[in-house]
Amino acid sequence: MLVSLEEYFEGGHSVCRNPLLQKMFIFLGIGEKGGSGADVIVKGWKDNGWETPSLIEKQNPDRVETILSVSSAEHKNDSGMDEIADKLSIKQKIADKLSINKEIADKYKANGAFIDKMAEIIIFLKARPHSSTEAVSQVVSKSISRTKNYLHALVDLHFITAEGGNKNRSYALVETD
Repeated sequence: MLVSLEEYFEGGHSVCRNPLLQKMFIFLGIGEKGGSGADVIVKGWKDNGWETPSLIEKQNPDRVETILSVSSAEHKNDSGMDEIADKLSIKQKIADKLSINKEIADKYKANGAFIDKMAEIIIFLKARPHSSTEAVSQVVSKSISRTKNYLHALVDLHFITAEGGNKNRSYALVETD
């Protein structure tokens, strides 16, 4: 590698092996000099609770392989895969309810991204019941007003309940047997 591991994972450092090839890709609009990429991957992996990616440098031909493990950093087992399966299961349940309740689907203009955010909220509320709108908005990285749309849709679909008044409202999962 032409940069240190720290610089690689930090991002923002660009050292090109072939500047002419890089320039060609930039002119085509599919390249950059930003040195971004590894830092974005590492952030995504950390946000999901997975291990930090590792690198292997190889010669003949020269290349760097990035190892992206989906196992949890705390538990070296299949918990990362369990989380993915859990999210997929939740997304399917939401999609099933939306297909039955067309009015709700139309009201919120529910699409794949909308369903994905609703699944994130359900997973968050499993771990932290009775959370405020503000706490949920930070988790889904959306504005308060956009987060309220997700929360209202989940209430309408009977996945969660709203407790308290407007100023001190919190949300929790609907208890099922």
